[in-house]
Amino acid sequence: MNPFPEEANIPPIIGQYGYYHSLDKNSLEEKSPHWICALKHKDPTIPKQIVAVHYTLKEARGSLPFIYEHEGVISEIIRKVA
Repeated sequence: MNPFPEEANIPPIIGQYGYYHSLDKNSLEEKSPHWICALKHKDPTIPKQIVAVHYTLKEARGSLPFIYEHEGVISEIIRKVA
């Protein structure tokens, strides 16, 4: 699994962009902990989404292989998953 960026905020911070690292074909276990969070999408017609987040960043960097940037910013941290 790719390392998290040095400037990653763990635990996630409300108002920042959430990122999730998925398993790659060589990983044996999921990187944890992660948090279940609600997102506020840029488009106000899109309802709140519930997603898993490993960390947040102040800026949107986009997705990369095995790293997913959720669309929108964290509006609520619901719970931690160990």
